[in-house]
Amino acid sequence: IPPPTITPPPVVASAPAPATAPSVESAVPDASFSDATPPPAWPLEPPDASHVQGRDVWLVHPWALGALPAELPANTLVIGLLLEDFHAAWPWSAVRWHFVGTRMRSLAPLTWHGTAAAVALALRGARSVRSVAQPHLAPWLETLAECEPEPLLFPVTTRRFDGFSSWWRHVTRHVERAAELLPPQDDLFQPLARLAL
Repeated sequence: IPPPTITPPPVVASAPAPATAPSVESAVPDASFSDATPPPAWPLEPPDASHVQGRDVWLVHPWALGALPAELPANTLVIGLLLEDFHAAWPWSAVRWHFVGTRMRSLAPLTWHGTAAAVALALRGARSVRSVAQPHLAPWLETLAECEPEPLLFPVTTRRFDGFSSWWRHVTRHVERAAELLPPQDDLFQPLARLAL
């Protein structure tokens, strides 16, 4: 018996709907929007040396949206950082911009959007500049700030494992539930109350 023939439905060409940038506050971002720049409704600023002159600075970037380090001095200026150099090569969808922007604004009183060169120039007068290392931003971030290593989800081990399952059993041997691997929600979403602009 020959196999049944499956005829695919006809392809109907249509002009794509024009993509528009959603409001940063919109509840459901337009998933078709993709751009190298954040939505226009975002409160972004170009890098500005007057903000950081003589101050300790902590840079929050899209891959470091966890709780701020507890040891930051009380007058540390937290700045959200969106590097044009990265986003020109890897544009984001509106959903990703929305997620990052919502969390970044909860951590940082201001967000800079500019080239690495402009950010470096603006940060020259800062007393100190720190952040969390991240491979996506390594070509730029490591020249802008003293980078702390990314937090580890699992303990480092020098023991060799023959397979993933044996490694997994080893690193999770004291874990009863998967939720224990994540920081408490309060740490992830605490407001920026103690740091001043």
